[in-house]
Amino acid sequence: MIKDLNNAKKIINKPSHRIAFILGNGINRFAYKDNVDPSWSKLLLDAWDGASFSTKTSIDEGITFTEFYDLLEFESDPKKITQSIIDSIEEWDPTDYHQSLRDALIRLDKPVLTTNFDMYLEGVNMKKLILDHPTFGKGFTYYYPWNVVYSPDSKFSIHNIYNFGIWHINGSINYPLSLKLSLTSYTRQGKRALDYLHVKNYDDDFDGKNQSHWKGLNTWLHLIFNCDLFILGLGLDEQETFLRWLLIERMKYFRRFPDRKRKGWYVGLKTEMTEGKKFFLESIGFELIQLDNYEDIYVNLLDVSKV
Repeated sequence: MIKDLNNAKKIINKPSHRIAFILGNGINRFAYKDNVDPSWSKLLLDAWDGASFSTKTSIDEGITFTEFYDLLEFESDPKKITQSIIDSIEEWDPTDYHQSLRDALIRLDKPVLTTNFDMYLEGVNMKKLILDHPTFGKGFTYYYPWNVVYSPDSKFSIHNIYNFGIWHINGSINYPLSLKLSLTSYTRQGKRALDYLHVKNYDDDFDGKNQSHWKGLNTWLHLIFNCDLFILGLGLDEQETFLRWLLIERMKYFRRFPDRKRKGWYVGLKTEMTEGKKFFLESIGFELIQLDNYEDIYVNLLDVSKV
């Protein structure tokens, strides 16, 4: 366990580490402070208010956000509900912090995977690129735009995959059909990932991954399995069904092929780590970085310019 900010910064800057960042909604919470509530519970409750004749003021224990969304679709047209969530997200405005964070990540020149749907980390000057696969071509789909990356470099290609670029794990508002909101959509996404990783009846053989030009070579999946992961601003609690499962698959892969094992770090507050999450993360090969405050996590760790 790492509790010192300077030691955590050394991990990011160590040349032997091939790091990819995974960023969650914590960056938005920090960016907006008390001005905007970007939480998923707020988005879902607002969508419920617009779709249902009944009123709900909270999402109670005993139901996940994805299950709540599935039930929400019983109340109205699913397309209208999705659009209402997109409209709510688009009401947020990018902040100076988003720009400063983006500048810091560009300087670090490491890939960024995000579970967020919004495009505020990209800003207005990023180029959207759809990466070709050397064997399968683009393989693009509006439901799973996994080979779409946003980069300041218009010549970004599969050869730059370990350099800075922003990838959306669960979809983005640029592709409404890609948004993973319900348990149903996450289940389908998991099945698609299985099709990439395993080719023999899903028996954890990893033959789909164990090849030089595997199907996911031009997608963010390649970064999950071939980079040291540095998770920041992501609760990674029981709500994150798909990503937690994918990290378990990652650990299975490393146990099958120990010579390919990559490292992982999870950053959080010292006061917010439950024993269950600690057990989960350590079991899948992640070292914990526990810092004192949000300023250290969201500003000082990545040398983000203060605004």
